[in-house]
Parts: sequence; C-alpha cells; structure tokens
Amino acid sequence: MKLRGSSPEMISSERADTVEKVEGETYDLDLGRLSQMHTLLPASLAAQYEHRAAVGLQRHSHKPGVPMQTCIDASPAVARLRWALTSLWDAQQLDFHQVTEDAAEGITLALIYEAHGWIVRRRLQLGEFADWLLRDRAGTLVALEIGGTDTSDGDARLVEKLKQVHKSKFDVRAACVVVLAMPYATLQRLKEVQNNHEPGTPILEGF
Repeated sequence: MKLRGSSPEMISSERADTVEKVEGETYDLDLGRLSQMHTLLPASLAAQYEHRAAVGLQRHSHKPGVPMQTCIDASPAVARLRWALTSLWDAQQLDFHQVTEDAAEGITLALIYEAHGWIVRRRLQLGEFADWLLRDRAGTLVALEIGGTDTSDGDARLVEKLKQVHKSKFDVRAACVVVLAMPYATLQRLKEVQNNHEPGTPILEGF
C-alpha cells in the first residue's frame, strides 16, 4: 500500500509477497521471523530490529519485497527483504544513526541465518571486539561484527569491521556491513594463514 498525500499515516502491516521475481535470487529474508531464526534472541529485540529496519528502508522509499544485492565471502547473490510496513512518522521519534545500526543488525541476523545457518548464542561485550557470538551448524563458535551505513561505501566500512573482529579470541570471525539506501550487504569471514604470512595475519575467506 502507498501513503496517501503528504501525511505519512500508519499503513498495513501485511508483507508484500506478490512482487516481481528477481533473476538469480537466492535468499528470502523475512525480518518478522528473526525470533524464530534465533530462538535465544528476545522477542522484544527481534521486533525492534524489524521496526528499525522498516524505518531505515522506508526512508529510502523501499517497500517489502525489495531485492538486496549481497556479497558473501566474495560471491555475489541477491536477497529479498520482507518486513511489516510502519508509519513514516516513527522516524521523527528515533535517532537517525541508531535506526541505521539497528536496521543493519536485524538484516544481518536474517542473512547469516539463511546463508550459513549461524544462530545467536549471546551478545558480546566491550573488549570482546565483536557484536555477537554465534554458533554454526557444526557447533563452532563465530564472532560477528556488524556495521550499518545509510548511503556510504559498505566495502570500505567492511575493512574497518574486519580489522576490529580480527582482535577477537574466537577461531571463526566475520563481519557484515549493510547499506540501507541501495540496499546492499557484504558479509565476509576471516581465517588465519600459517604459510607465507605472519601468524595472526587476517585474510579474507574465499580469496
């Protein structure tokens, strides 16, 4: 549904499922299912992430069902983003940058679940050099750092996030950056290399 006139009124919470098919689409990211994907994630936080993603995406005139270009470990793919529509008035009551960060967290948590089967174990704290501790399908722990930008270069921001998460003590480390305007997400893992590199040198998984 479209907003009528210039007043952003509360609009339907239905998700737009009848949208044009995208060639090469891989992932279906329904932000309303975050608490089902990550059962340890508090339902209130999952709902907040979906709402902030709605605000952040709708300020760029995106609608549920919008395709999002992704780059996962150097491999391009397309995801379909779905969320419950919200009022554009909500943006006036929220901090712009916090909306961007929370939207990126929600989108990333949906993406890592669909792409890798990673699930939330706990929130990491100051000094642990990442945002989330996850568990993969084999039970391996993964440290994940997340960044969000509204319009700026996501790849440049990813480099910063990878440098930060490299300091984490966990064997598997990754970073994801989401750009809301496009929308676009880039997710990359790090690995340690023993040959031809100094110990502890970070390089990109997939290269």
